[in-house]
Amino acid sequence: MGKRVSKTAKRAFARRLRAWRQGRQMSQSEAAGRLGVPVRTLQNWEIARTKPSRLLEQMLLRAMA
Repeated sequence: MGKRVSKTAKRAFARRLRAWRQGRQMSQSEAAGRLGVPVRTLQNWEIARTKPSRLLEQMLLRAMA
């Protein structure tokens, strides 16, 4: 089991991810493919169920820039 992450941190990442995806008018499937993650993982991130590790989050944020 991973480290516990605050709901606030999960929600902040979820908002940034959704804004990035919707701003580019991509489906979840397209966004997941572009980021190299399974669709289910992207869905979990977008509903703030889970959040990527700190290192992966940094890499994703760079890829979304």
